[in-house]
Amino acid sequence: MNVTRAVPAPPTGADWGGRRRDGAAYTGGTSARQSARALSVERYPGGATITSQTFLRRATTGATIAAAAAVLLLALAGCAAAPAPVVTVTATVTPTPEPTPTPTPTATPTPTPVAEAPLVPNPQVPTLTPNAEPKPLPQGPAQDLGSTPGARGTTTASGGGALLTYTVVEGDSFFDIAQRFNVPVQMMLKMNPSVPGLGESIYIKQIINLDWKAQR
Repeated sequence: MNVTRAVPAPPTGADWGGRRRDGAAYTGGTSARQSARALSVERYPGGATITSQTFLRRATTGATIAAAAAVLLLALAGCAAAPAPVVTVTATVTPTPEPTPTPTPTATPTPTPVAEAPLVPNPQVPTLTPNAEPKPLPQGPAQDLGSTPGARGTTTASGGGALLTYTVVEGDSFFDIAQRFNVPVQMMLKMNPSVPGLGESIYIKQIINLDWKAQR
């Protein structure tokens, strides 16, 4: 490929037409040949021609696209560099309940029959013999058998000599008094209902009845 490219070398402050950018004529020695070189063309295979100015515009457009692509890549890189938010997932594990074992039924033992004890007949009730009728207490006049250690008191008698009373002295007992006058104790108590109990509470100078027909 034959390429003829113009290589402009204008001095500072001059444009490609041989004039200064401030409108003054360039007098720095730029010849018409240099101006013509600035308008030279590039020939490519197939007969295409591109002037140097078109080439410069395309180069500038390519540089602009490259810069925009670089900015876009930087922006994408910045977005990709941003850390992703951390998502915390809490999982609760529910334990599987163990099945409750089914209790094994216990066989109820069959009770062993117990032989009934033979009936024992009630013993025969003995024939009850009623108590004999109590003998009547001997009744009769009291007889003085003489003084004893438990019956040392004095007596009184009727005109016919029958004993009537006895006076208790210290040391006497009701039982000894009954023995002295030959009268059963039960009969003596019946004759003397004023004497409490069995006669154990007699007192000194107490009068004891000796008349079996009377009570005192």
